[in-house]
Amino acid sequence: MSSLQVLIRPISPSSTHALRHKVLWPHKPLSYVILEEDDHGWHFGAFLSSATEGEVPISVISCFLEPLPEEGVLSSDLDQSKLPRTGRFRKFATDPMYQGKGVGSALLKHVLDFLTRPELLGANVEDDPETGVTPSSEEGGKGCVRVWCDARWDARGFYERFGMRAIRPAGKEDGPTFWKGDVAYVRMVLDCPEST
Repeated sequence: MSSLQVLIRPISPSSTHALRHKVLWPHKPLSYVILEEDDHGWHFGAFLSSATEGEVPISVISCFLEPLPEEGVLSSDLDQSKLPRTGRFRKFATDPMYQGKGVGSALLKHVLDFLTRPELLGANVEDDPETGVTPSSEEGGKGCVRVWCDARWDARGFYERFGMRAIRPAGKEDGPTFWKGDVAYVRMVLDCPEST
């Protein structure tokens, strides 16, 4: 595997859509890869180090503060503030021309650091009014102690290299956790030590 030099920077939600569509669900309409919660997350793109302003990313990922469904908070009245801070990344896509060259690994490492790095309390971080992008990747993280994703079953080994582990419903020892159409998925989790 040869590693490319890439620049990783925050991007707007709309800057993720074309690559999400091309890589993840090309046979579906573009609207299929646009998330309702896109405006409430953080989005990052990897660009060739020689990229100029206006060039498209070669890898994209979106992340959100979202508890695991297994924690029961999505369907109960539990006080979410009492649960460990949990982050989720979604719609992680790398242009096939750049897969296997370290681009996706660099982007995922950046996002895991962003989600698990302690927050800078009192930091003045606001959206850029022109782009709508929050420049928070260098301002501090989100302080998550757990990060998760729903990964395609055939990509689980990639996530395991980052210390993530598959979690499955009780009684299910192996195989996909669920299906989206004819694509098998497994829920992957990374537990991080709480920083003090």
